[in-house]
Amino acid sequence: MKEIFQKIILAVGCFYLLYIALPFFWLEIYDQETLEVLNWHGYGGLLDIYGPIPYIFACALLISLVGLYQFKRWGRTIFMLVTIISGVVSPLWGLQTMGYFDSLPAYFVSIGSGAILAMSYFSSIGAEFE
Repeated sequence: MKEIFQKIILAVGCFYLLYIALPFFWLEIYDQETLEVLNWHGYGGLLDIYGPIPYIFACALLISLVGLYQFKRWGRTIFMLVTIISGVVSPLWGLQTMGYFDSLPAYFVSIGSGAILAMSYFSSIGAEFE
């Protein structure tokens, strides 16, 4: 079970890094019409989607994944807090647009995050955290 948990953590980390990197390849992936739609991302938001806050969340998430992989209690706590806070503040980011290819890693990050939380709190894996 520990190995499966660690593989899920690695998969979530890889998909999250892919999700972060995808905007750098939008010019090669999407046509001009799709790019114009993607430019609406963050419109009307109370928080700046291009400011430092998303980078703080991203760093906290990646650091928590390292802690989770090593079965550290702080990693589990940070991961849970980042997940909850991200959900609470998501309406403040404004309009969310996502390309068809970007939705694939985002989907796997969401599913994997739920699996990580469930396994780390509601299975025998929870006893492994120090």
